[in-house]
Amino acid sequence: MHISSERPVAVTATVLVGHAAQAIAEEVDWRRADLIVMATHAYSGLRRWVHGSVADQLLHSTTTPLLLVRGAVSDN
Repeated sequence: MHISSERPVAVTATVLVGHAAQAIAEEVDWRRADLIVMATHAYSGLRRWVHGSVADQLLHSTTTPLLLVRGAVSDN
């Protein structure tokens, strides 16, 4: 994939400790990030209900745009 931009794009990867959605939301606010990009497990139905959804929690706790990349689900 090729993305063209008139200006450089700064990307920061960070390892956080704590409740995932809350920690990400706090980091996004602290950094004044323009965009959140994260992968999902692509769970649905009962499995999503049991495991919860960090992406869903994050979507409801920040106004920063969120780009979700759907991951593949294995049957393991």
